[in-house]
Amino acid sequence: MLTRVAIVGCGYWGPNLIRNFFSSPHFRVGAVIDKDPARLESVRAIYPSLPLSQDFSAALAADIDLVVLATPPETHHALGMAALDAGKHLLIEKPMALESGHCRELNLRAAAKGLRILVDHTFLFNPAIEYIKSAIVSGDLGDLRYFDSTRINLGLFQERTNVVWDLAPHDFSIVDFLLDEKPATVAAVGAGHLDKDVENLAYVTFTYASGMICHFNFNWLSPVKVRKTLIGGSRKMILFDDTEPSEKLRVYDHGVERKPEGIKHSLLVDYRTGDIVIPKLPQVEALRKLVAHVHEVLHNGAPTAIGGDAGERIVRLVEAAQASMAQGGKPVAPVTA
Repeated sequence: MLTRVAIVGCGYWGPNLIRNFFSSPHFRVGAVIDKDPARLESVRAIYPSLPLSQDFSAALAADIDLVVLATPPETHHALGMAALDAGKHLLIEKPMALESGHCRELNLRAAAKGLRILVDHTFLFNPAIEYIKSAIVSGDLGDLRYFDSTRINLGLFQERTNVVWDLAPHDFSIVDFLLDEKPATVAAVGAGHLDKDVENLAYVTFTYASGMICHFNFNWLSPVKVRKTLIGGSRKMILFDDTEPSEKLRVYDHGVERKPEGIKHSLLVDYRTGDIVIPKLPQVEALRKLVAHVHEVLHNGAPTAIGGDAGERIVRLVEAAQASMAQGGKPVAPVTA
């Protein structure tokens, strides 16, 4: 039986969602909704058979099973609650909402009605991230020591959100997925060069009780697009460069070890340099895998890492970063539900 889906929002990400749901054998697109008639016409040019509407009530039709929200984040709470009250499952673009309290309300309403909320943290279905997860679980990297991410470009400036709310959910969701441990503190500094109240660059640091540290560089003012992540373990290290067309991952059999006690202090560190491996990764679109996963969750009860609870955790981490920036970089403990 096909799941009938309504996709709300045809802006930046909406066309990708339409394409993947339309091509999936498990879903039927029952409605595409946007307030902008020009956007709907662009959809009609590619998918002339799809029902189009400027009215959100079309998403609440009796024959719609799943509502996909690709609308601005400030609309997610109100639209999501309306969809849940109409008995629809939800797939929500990141961030899940702009307040963790709103995320909590959505999750409680879904639970009360026996519905599912999924959040489109697409990167978790990237084959490179899946490879890294397996390397961590297997112990191939050894004890994790650091995660260092740079996500910068000459960005799309937005009036109602800053660079952290825009970019950080990607990397925060990756870290939340990769690590079993949750951050003890979040510290962040940022600056707004065009509008002092809207940060266009920020540096965020997570610390962990184990000694693990994560650092993130977010920037809308870079002349180049950089999507690089370094993950260091006691045995191996990984470089993930998402801008590379094919060789996105490099695994370095490099490390630093202490020499036995008694050797001259300046020689207590031993450097190990081994092979560099470039894993062959499947050439598959992450969003296509996410859409297939949505089917598995809704119809087979498959466990998921992109549920509403995860979406709420990510928003709480962004809130902690925002609170730290407001206090000049003072570390804060993220609120737990």
